[in-house]
Amino acid sequence: MNPGMMMRIRTLKTLLSMALTCGLLAGLAGCKQTEGDRCQIDDDCEAGLYCELAGNTRAAGGFCKSTAVTVTPAADLSTKPADMSAVDM
Repeated sequence: MNPGMMMRIRTLKTLLSMALTCGLLAGLAGCKQTEGDRCQIDDDCEAGLYCELAGNTRAAGGFCKSTAVTVTPAADLSTKPADMSAVDM
């Protein structure tokens, strides 16, 4: 092979590797945010999450929050509470 042809092949390989690297980085940048991560719109968050705004505008951003309702268990009423009617001295 002549030197001009080798130079073109090397340039082509460099350009191809740069294009693949840019494509990979662009693909990673398009990933959805998980719970607690920063967002600006609901579509920024993974499925089952929505964007809870921290400020008054979307530009201020917010964080991804679960759409599932968390139920706090009621107090355990099976035990008798302490008698607090006595006067302290």
